[in-house]
Amino acid sequence: MNAQSYLKKVKGEIVETSVEEVAGARPARLIDVREGEEWQEGFLPGAGWIPRGKLELRIEDGVPERDADLVLYCASGNRSAFAARSLMEMGYTRVRSMNGGFTAWKRSSRTNGSTVISPAACWARGDGSPSEAPISFGRRRSTNCRAASPTSQRS
Repeated sequence: MNAQSYLKKVKGEIVETSVEEVAGARPARLIDVREGEEWQEGFLPGAGWIPRGKLELRIEDGVPERDADLVLYCASGNRSAFAARSLMEMGYTRVRSMNGGFTAWKRSSRTNGSTVISPAACWARGDGSPSEAPISFGRRRSTNCRAASPTSQRS
């Protein structure tokens, strides 16, 4: 099985949601699974950040409830699809992947790209940057800015 076939199989096993659905009715937990370099481009308001490579190790700290409404996003919706499947295998029952990811969010007429939070804006305001999900879900701000940078997070 090649990578495209595998991705198609995984997407057939998970629930995908659209940018419009997420913009219209925010999930209880929105999780950015992109890498730190991608995160520097900006992130969605209210999103917690757990890089894909650490998701299975950190999700229970941030979201212990297996029935929590979770939406995952990455750049295009592929890594978040794999991440959604992984969380389903861990027993999470209400996990979705945002189809098209961060790229679709920025291009959407519904969001107009205006609801992307810039890490530079956080630092300029003195709010720092967002922390990974276990910290940010506990004390959300509208911009989700925090005092720690992605490079200072524990490994």
